[in-house]
Amino acid sequence: MSPSVEVAIPTYANNGTTIKLVLEKLTKQTYDDFNTLVVYKPSPNDFNTIKVLEDYSKNLSIKIVEQKEGKIEEAMNLIYSNAKGDILITLDDDNIPSETWVEDHLKSHELYPRFGALRGKITRTREIKHSLGHNKKPSQTASLQTLL
Repeated sequence: MSPSVEVAIPTYANNGTTIKLVLEKLTKQTYDDFNTLVVYKPSPNDFNTIKVLEDYSKNLSIKIVEQKEGKIEEAMNLIYSNAKGDILITLDDDNIPSETWVEDHLKSHELYPRFGALRGKITRTREIKHSLGHNKKPSQTASLQTLL
């Protein structure tokens, strides 16, 4: 029997921009038997995230948990307390997974069953300004993969 898989995404002040790209890639996964948990913290200028989540719930099994207070730590606590899958894979709302991302995680868990945490290939959607300096041109940005 295959393990149940849950992809969890914390989001705040996204306004539906990058999370839309993340969800689009999740609809194209080579392994598609997973649930999606989104911990959403409303912000005053965010008018689109809920609509984007509702739109993508037609193609993905999405559960939305509202975060009332706190920062990322509280979002992660909500993820851990609401996740139901045997395997939990977390993803930031501005990191675009490859189309084999979920499948690759499952293969890694099969190869290394004693490992508790794994990381897959993602593409960062924003610049990491503090790591590169403020004078750099946009073409001189780096991905999270490069920095780690």
